[in-house]
Amino acid sequence: MKDPAKILVVDDNEAISQLLSETLGDQGYKVTRMIRGEEALMELRRQSYHLVLLDLVLPGMHGSRILHEIKRKFPKTDVIIMTSHASVDTAIEALRLGAQDYLTKPFDDLEMVLRVVRKTLEKRQLLEENDRLVQELNAKTRELESAVQRLSSLNEMSQALHSILDLKELLHFFVTLVASELAAERVSLMLSNRKTGEMMIEAAIGLDEQLARTVRVRVGEGIAGRVVQE
Repeated sequence: MKDPAKILVVDDNEAISQLLSETLGDQGYKVTRMIRGEEALMELRRQSYHLVLLDLVLPGMHGSRILHEIKRKFPKTDVIIMTSHASVDTAIEALRLGAQDYLTKPFDDLEMVLRVVRKTLEKRQLLEENDRLVQELNAKTRELESAVQRLSSLNEMSQALHSILDLKELLHFFVTLVASELAAERVSLMLSNRKTGEMMIEAAIGLDEQLARTVRVRVGEGIAGRVVQE
């Protein structure tokens, strides 16, 4: 992460909250402290955080409910659960609800806390980098497929110019190719008659046959007429 990771500490124990804030702050993280879970959810709506250190036992809304809400509304925010009521069942339940890891209070080893935090943030960074690379790969794949399609169309055009001798057939081929390349429902090709000053549709896709045979556009009139004139 280019910018310092933003961490939200949610714990009603002032001593523990202060200890975590100072310890994490010394490592360069930007730390915000909250006492109640409801306040933490409001803060997450106000701005995004990379990580939440969440105590399970809080005044008001229980930590497990807050964890559920965070994972539902802010899925890119990771959560590490903290509790003084350590048990295998509690840990399993927290992980099942989407927590990335689990810390037991009191913290006898602050270096262990930092390792858990670093591991969680590094995992998130790897996931985001992987998503970025997948998106880039998909974009490059689409570009390559488009280039291959264009080359294929050019090859078809080249073959058509050498093999199709009838003008009507050649024009119809080009109209069909344009419709395919642009995924267009209607395509028409008009040729101008220098003697009459009119343009007529010589090949078309998706147009009524009667309309295609009868439509006339004078050079200089309408969009097509102005294009020919200018």
